Amino acid sequence: MVDRYVNSAQWSEGLSGATRAQRHGLLQAMVAIAGNERLADINRRSIQEGMDRRKEKPHGANDWLKTMRGLFGWAVDREFIPADPTRGVTLLAGVNDRNGFHTWTDEEVARFEARWKLGTRERLALDLLLYTGLRRGDAARVGRPHVRNGVLRVTTEKTGRTFPSASCRRWPPRSRPHRSATSRSSPASAADR
Repeated sequence: MVDRYVNSAQWSEGLSGATRAQRHGLLQAMVAIAGNERLADINRRSIQEGMDRRKEKPHGANDWLKTMRGLFGWAVDREFIPADPTRGVTLLAGVNDRNGFHTWTDEEVARFEARWKLGTRERLALDLLLYTGLRRGDAARVGRPHVRNGVLRVTTEKTGRTFPSASCRRWPPRSRPHRSATSRSSPASAADR
């Protein structure tokens, strides 16, 4: 069933490449552990037990549950099974879920900028994230081909929208990155030509 699912349109057209890569690993692990289980034997209790086994890493458990929801939702749609065993199983709360992650203060940014001067990889990563508003995965893909005439243009993976932002200043901020920070091997690099 997993092979059929990963070859379906719901898999290839409904999920981003990053989501497919993450979920494919989870599905392969599931097949290795429980690949011989009969579909009829997988019920809500077995899904909840899977969540309980993963409770020490709640976000990982939630990723697993979302993967199972996709698989079993597809299986119900294709009439392989009559009901979705993931229905009613809730996501786990993580440490930062209530308050989110700490947002750096201006003083913390200033300390980082003092420690990592323009031209370093660390500073380039900060500037990409701080001044573009890109998601982490999109910022990691930025390179020289994304910069034309000082304007950064990136098509985001999650939404597929092309990003040049009116708030994006001439790139990179204040000076060019160091040569090592813009090498072809660096996924998070940009230079103004």
